[in-house]
Amino acid sequence: MRSATDRLARARDKRRARPWQEREAPQATYRCAVYHTGARPPKMRPPTGCRDARHVPLRGGQREPPEGAPPLCYTRAMQSQGEWKRTGQRDDPAAASPEAVIGAALEAALRDAMGDAPALLVVAVSGGMDSMVLAHALHTLWRRAGSPACPVPPFFIQLAHFDHGLRSTSAEDAQFVAEWAADNRLKLSTARWDGRATPATGSLEADARAARYAFLAHVARQAQAADPDQPQVLVLTAHHTDDQTETLLLNLLRGSGVAGLAAMRSPAPLPGAPDLQLVRPLLGVARATLQRYAEAADLRWCSDESNSDSARTRNLLRHELLPLLEAAHPGARERLLRTARLMADEADRLEAHTAAQLAPICVEQTPGVRVRLQAEPLAALPHAERRALLRHALLQSFPTHTAPDYEAADALAEATGAGHALHAHGPHPLGDGLGWTLLAARPPAAAQLSLHRLDALPLPPPGAWLDAEWRTKVGALPLPAQGVLPVGGRWLHIKTLDAARFPGRDVVAADSRWNAWLDGVGAPFTLSTPAAGARMAPMGMAGHTRTLGNLFTDAGVPPALRPGWPLILDAAGNVAWLCGMVVAQQAAVTSATTQLFYLRWETGA
Repeated sequence: MRSATDRLARARDKRRARPWQEREAPQATYRCAVYHTGARPPKMRPPTGCRDARHVPLRGGQREPPEGAPPLCYTRAMQSQGEWKRTGQRDDPAAASPEAVIGAALEAALRDAMGDAPALLVVAVSGGMDSMVLAHALHTLWRRAGSPACPVPPFFIQLAHFDHGLRSTSAEDAQFVAEWAADNRLKLSTARWDGRATPATGSLEADARAARYAFLAHVARQAQAADPDQPQVLVLTAHHTDDQTETLLLNLLRGSGVAGLAAMRSPAPLPGAPDLQLVRPLLGVARATLQRYAEAADLRWCSDESNSDSARTRNLLRHELLPLLEAAHPGARERLLRTARLMADEADRLEAHTAAQLAPICVEQTPGVRVRLQAEPLAALPHAERRALLRHALLQSFPTHTAPDYEAADALAEATGAGHALHAHGPHPLGDGLGWTLLAARPPAAAQLSLHRLDALPLPPPGAWLDAEWRTKVGALPLPAQGVLPVGGRWLHIKTLDAARFPGRDVVAADSRWNAWLDGVGAPFTLSTPAAGARMAPMGMAGHTRTLGNLFTDAGVPPALRPGWPLILDAAGNVAWLCGMVVAQQAAVTSATTQLFYLRWETGA
């Protein structure tokens, strides 16, 4: 019996063997099959042993490709023996056929995602083996969908090919997919991307993935717009169990939590477009099964030479680490998949627990803008639960933004803990255009934590508010003697009256604080916002002035709201009315007033 160390060493030696080296196998004949030419001869079928659409046979019994030809694929074919797996074990003849396995997986996934309603399926097709199997199997299922013998409702297929433009052969892949779609009379949407010219995150792989999902979302929304009666649109990708195992290990190396170790989920919100559903129907199918299906169906596909580049971590896991783990611990892949399933269950359980904790302390949730939480009960939670709750609140409120990483979430949880004074400060950046602000207690309101877009207010204004765009483009708006103006998210009603028609001071006292009667002697009036150091003489202070900042502080107006707070200036440029707060002494209506200027802010015209 060999020790684990011996098995590891033997597996390592096998991996180091030259890829076209002959190996012995009972009743099997191997041969070096193909080399990559860089171009696919029209309508030429690939040789036995390799289904790559760009490959042609070696000539004259060559054992290696000619000098200068890139060694993309050196596949050995077992003659009349089926597939010889990397482990050296043949498929069990009694096992289900790959067609049955993949067909059952598609039926289960689509029935779960579609329910009883028809759907349009936007299928991501790169031209590689995995996506070609998915497209072919879906096309086969489409012929019988909706029939009494098939549990899947009718559906339509639209292929989507995204050319990343990162390889010299990517245009050939796009041409191959276009030909296959035309041969099978399937609609195809394509796009080409040049991410090297427009880096976004500093990671080319992350940028490419985000661009690909954005393209799939665009295709899905175009399909929805073209047919508004279409009940649902689903996006499908060909991720399989080998991808799932690699994703689990990658997330483990990144230091992910429970949700990250759950790896990929299906169905799931489409990244960057949470209103669309992403389905991975092959997530429970091994790549070896896809290979057998492709060979049995005589499919052709394109190979991506970058998949053999071990400088990429995923490829290193795929070609080096996972085979070593499987050799030393047979069944390692299945145990890793079981871990992902367990972590998915745990992630769902913890999310439900966190959502139950969030509900009673959530003051406001405006998706895509902000979420406000009661600061004191949040600070009373243990650090780990507070971190989980904050991350959950961000994910739920800002689904199109990148969630803060562990360090940012942990720092936020620390800054909002019980050991920190709950005085107003912020905004502080969280990344991806998000930030947080602590709002001090203003009775009857307690202290609050606001998680918000950096370009948005940490809390909703109590009335009219003039945003940065208005302040930059307009700044000051002369007011007419009569009229209704849409401004600041409200309607400003304006009237000029003779003093004889003044309804009396009792009406002034009963009016809303967002209405005002001004002495018309100060006309013409102008709508504007506070200037730095501005002062006014409020009514009842015998002409003494105060800074607007002091008035805001006395009224409990948070600093974030002050720059856009509306005010009315008289003809001399003095503050006549700090809207919603106080009228100036010089603009107050008196017995000497001959003309009145009436202003009223409303939410509707």
